[in-house]
Amino acid sequence: MLFFFKGYAQTNLYDYYENGKHMNNIYINDTGYFAKKDLTKNYFDLYPSKKLNGLLETSTSPKGYHVVYEIEGNELYVKELWILKITDGGLYTNITDEIFPAKVDRKMNWYSGLILFTSGKGRLDGMNINYEKNVLFEINKGNIITIQHFNLEQILAYKERLFEVFKKTEEYKIIKKEGRERGWKDSTTDSFYQNIVLDYYNTMIIK
Repeated sequence: MLFFFKGYAQTNLYDYYENGKHMNNIYINDTGYFAKKDLTKNYFDLYPSKKLNGLLETSTSPKGYHVVYEIEGNELYVKELWILKITDGGLYTNITDEIFPAKVDRKMNWYSGLILFTSGKGRLDGMNINYEKNVLFEINKGNIITIQHFNLEQILAYKERLFEVFKKTEEYKIIKKEGRERGWKDSTTDSFYQNIVLDYYNTMIIK
């Protein structure tokens, strides 16, 4: 991979995607995994002065940035933050040191909840893709509480059980109402949200 230096490390967009780097948010036992959920949104909501502007949003990088995480001990950290600026002609820029100047800043103590990292071959289930390798983290202020590994069939069963818990919440009543307003049957809403409950509605843990 080629790097350019204009104050920050930069890499060509073509090289970035060709190497699959945009897919991998974390390496677990030397295997690359990615998360559908944007975990850093909590950080930018908490520190609006650091909000990133002027980014180039693409279908493969809808936020215009990509974050790489790492595990140290039982803690989760931001390892790298890359942005794609409209003005940089297709060059991804590493701004990790600018946003997180000290190691202590990179610990994700601003995030609590569940994180599902996935890898391997995907299978289309309804309107969502599920993957053959899954690692589920339960996080409390950047500290890893539990780690669970699932294959494809196991993660589908887990989502089904978790969705039964989610259906008892007020949030579920809201999305069911919204689904009806869109003209969806309740069964369609349930099928859709059962698949994404771990990606977006992920503050609950079940054993």
